[in-house]
Amino acid sequence: MESFAHTPAPARPQGPLRGMRVIDFTHFVAGPYATLLLADLGAEVIKIENPKRGDEFRHYPPALDKLDGEGAPFLWVNRNKKSVAVDMKTPQGQQLLRELIKDADIVVENFSTGVMERFGLGYEELAEDHPRLIYCSVSAYGRSGPFADRVGFDPIVQAESGFMSLNGYPDREGVRTGASVMDIGTSMMAANGILAAVIERERSGRGQLVETSLYASAMTMVGYSPLQVLSSDNWNAGRHGNGSPDTAPTGVFHASDGRSTSPAPAPTSTSACSS
Repeated sequence: MESFAHTPAPARPQGPLRGMRVIDFTHFVAGPYATLLLADLGAEVIKIENPKRGDEFRHYPPALDKLDGEGAPFLWVNRNKKSVAVDMKTPQGQQLLRELIKDADIVVENFSTGVMERFGLGYEELAEDHPRLIYCSVSAYGRSGPFADRVGFDPIVQAESGFMSLNGYPDREGVRTGASVMDIGTSMMAANGILAAVIERERSGRGQLVETSLYASAMTMVGYSPLQVLSSDNWNAGRHGNGSPDTAPTGVFHASDGRSTSPAPAPTSTSACSS
């Protein structure tokens, strides 16, 4: 495998969020990608993990022997962060976390509904002593309503939102994307909300609660297809493969600029590349 030279990050973070501290209670992807964006913008991000196993995403394959068995997916979504192991179930751990939050600008969490409140770390309780705190809560289906207690995952909301029905070929079942686009999209929405709250705090001096969910983001990711259907009696918003019902030329075309790296069989004449 080809190796690449590593350039260390600067000793002092750069970027527009330098000097800001984020306490990160997130895990897996929907949440950690949001704090990753904040870290890339210069914020100091302190990730809180379980002392026994840490974030379960640490154990996703492949494990990298040169980095003490850390999983490559975990490293992808947690660059530029610091990590602290704290037992949130103990009074001592909860007190330590409250002390950390006193000096923080932003808290981000994506636990199941009610978990942070049970630990005394919900927004309402923290905001009483820290009115400038920006608190972002990422959930599967929102923190209120009949689905507030449901656990959600990227492939599930791809199906529930109708996103899968738009992907694939018309003569086959819908397919999900290989990448966790709903998790990543939700994190981007969360980061946008946090940045807006930072601007508002500069104006008013007060923080606020920011919320987003996988399902809300999934309904955004289906794009303009629902409006097309609602605006026409005969519009087909189904699966069109690599083509498009409203744009041309769109597709995968035979070309002459090299072999495709796809595992799919190569064409008999020339190679294929995406437009």
